[in-house]
Amino acid sequence: MAFPPHGRVGISRVSNEVLQKIMSLTMHRDPWDLQPNADLTRFALVDRRWRAVALRELFTHVYLAFNPDDRPIQEGLEQFYLTILTRPALASMVRAIHYGTWEMEEEENIFLAKIIPLCTNLTGLKFQGWSYNTKPLLPTLASCATLRTIHLSALGLEPQEGHSEGLCTVSKFFSLLLGWKDLQRVWIDSFTINADPDGPDDNSVKALAAVPNACPSLRSFEFHSTCIRDGHLVFLSKIAPSLSELRIDRDRSRPISKKSLLAALGRWSKTLEILSIEHWSEGGAYNFPESTTYDGAEINAVLSAMPCLHTLQLPSVYVSPEHFGRGYAKVERFGCNVRPSEIPALSKVLGKSETLPSLRKASLTCSHGGFKERLDKAMWKVCQERGIEQVESIWSKTEDARREGGGKEEGDGEDDDDDDM
Repeated sequence: MAFPPHGRVGISRVSNEVLQKIMSLTMHRDPWDLQPNADLTRFALVDRRWRAVALRELFTHVYLAFNPDDRPIQEGLEQFYLTILTRPALASMVRAIHYGTWEMEEEENIFLAKIIPLCTNLTGLKFQGWSYNTKPLLPTLASCATLRTIHLSALGLEPQEGHSEGLCTVSKFFSLLLGWKDLQRVWIDSFTINADPDGPDDNSVKALAAVPNACPSLRSFEFHSTCIRDGHLVFLSKIAPSLSELRIDRDRSRPISKKSLLAALGRWSKTLEILSIEHWSEGGAYNFPESTTYDGAEINAVLSAMPCLHTLQLPSVYVSPEHFGRGYAKVERFGCNVRPSEIPALSKVLGKSETLPSLRKASLTCSHGGFKERLDKAMWKVCQERGIEQVESIWSKTEDARREGGGKEEGDGEDDDDDDM
């Protein structure tokens, strides 16, 4: 572009590429703000060229969370549906749909089930709540063969309304993964997926037939509904052998079996960078009592040799503190919920400079009784001497906000097809 002598450019001479970049800056918003982008509608009124660029931005990332004080959300969904039904070119622009509900009306699910199939190039979905009848949604989600990112939370936008019913059972959700061959990232909130039926006659997990490498591009998998079973973890390792990030929450019923955990970690031994397994009870983070026996030596042997692992969060039931003395060369962030009898061993092993040599941040907790103060006292001097920062959580607030909000990482461009949320 040739610049005039005074260094300024008339608005009519700004290229479409620059306009697109300017308009894309309006996408940097609060992760929980899912209402349509009002800035882009104003840009569209400047002239025809601005309108064309604004429409592209407006329909690339579609926000469908209309404030019910301004207009009924069903009305907004219907208007959007009729727009893309009659204008297929606009439907083909849609790459991501961000939807949130205040009132969880059944008609919302029905319209979503109509909208999604029309968006044939859809690569990202974010749902914050849905109505209690999820039957219209499941076949629609199953048909989204082009999905790359999916973000699901049963928690709607109105806290007083509580959370929706779970979308489906956990085994049903894992079966859906087989149809998303381009999938790269999964984020599932708590209370979002239901447990499989209990009882000896339930064969939901056994009925899952893993297709090896069905999701070859899947890198990040966060599953915060606490209903995942051992078989689901093994299934995931088979269909996504190149996973780099795994964060799962479990209930307090039992640890993951050594056999299942070894099978999964073995497949991810060369690729895993982030591993977090946390158990939860009504009182918060949970570790199993001293009476729970679990031989973690083999688990430790696999984890300690992982060449890419830089973030690790585990309760000590899986790997006891004395095992951390060797390996783990690149681990910079470490979280561990220990049992009272393990506090001295943890203090001793972390006091050695060769233990977790790259460690920079540590979140060390004890969920049994009033032992947290004792743990803090034992670890304070060790962390001071080694320059380790003690934190409440190894996950930063901005990191969790980005993940939970399904937002783009800083520096990602709107044209980056690898990150569609």
